[in-house]
Amino acid sequence: SFLALDGPLVPAADEAAALARFPAHDPRRHLAVDARQRESVRDGAALAWALGRALVMPRFRCWCDRFWNRLKGCRYPMDHDLPLPFECPMDHLFFLDKWTKEGLTFREHSFLETPRTPREVAGSVAALVVVDPSPGAAPTARWVDGRVEAQAGACFDDVGRALAAAPQPPRVLRANASDIRRLCPWPGDVARAEAFNRAARKALHHTVRFCTQEPLEPAGTVMSGCPWGYRPPPAFPTTREAARAYPGSAEANRSAVHALLDFTEPRGCEQKAGSLEIVCK
Repeated sequence: SFLALDGPLVPAADEAAALARFPAHDPRRHLAVDARQRESVRDGAALAWALGRALVMPRFRCWCDRFWNRLKGCRYPMDHDLPLPFECPMDHLFFLDKWTKEGLTFREHSFLETPRTPREVAGSVAALVVVDPSPGAAPTARWVDGRVEAQAGACFDDVGRALAAAPQPPRVLRANASDIRRLCPWPGDVARAEAFNRAARKALHHTVRFCTQEPLEPAGTVMSGCPWGYRPPPAFPTTREAARAYPGSAEANRSAVHALLDFTEPRGCEQKAGSLEIVCK
């Protein structure tokens, strides 16, 4: 069974803030927006983990290309016409073998569209819809009218119980990133919560440098020549009580993502005179 993660992955206000803070040639624009994109993937992976489903990846966007030497305008130097942002493959952003090693099962974004996917899978789809909670009642989730209807603040394990109540649970559950963000990220027990955090910390970390031909501000810092990515998002709470409180404080928790060191690795790099080699600490 599968959980298909739908976008948009990055709230429009956060993307606008990153674009206003960093110019187009600065890789930190890409790293800042991807920090929110990466959180949405973390959220989808956590829900898939709690439900025992494989995550069908969304389409990813990149605001900077990958190149072993110095980028120009955040593009490969000879590729002046690459639009920014562009739809990029998953391995631009993640080490795929880490996902497999950590037991985070996934499929490519086109999985449900390819004719190789059995019809009984691609044709068995239900939506997860998040609605406002009822006043004075604990938020819950239920199977109704062929979909899962979860109240904001309901937990991941509530979604699992609603799916179990379906006469024939769907092979594919579709969920929007903004809806998952409104749920309580509790998978059902402490061991599963801790295991997911361990797996996500490794799978969502990716060591990549972005060296530029243009000088970056502030000049003279370890960030000025070769910003590094990507840091994993913060861990989820590991008690039900803290997880219940998480949706209400999620935006406050995420606001720190725009602090520079929250989405970059503080490493210094320099290029040897007369050489193409870039040496990083």
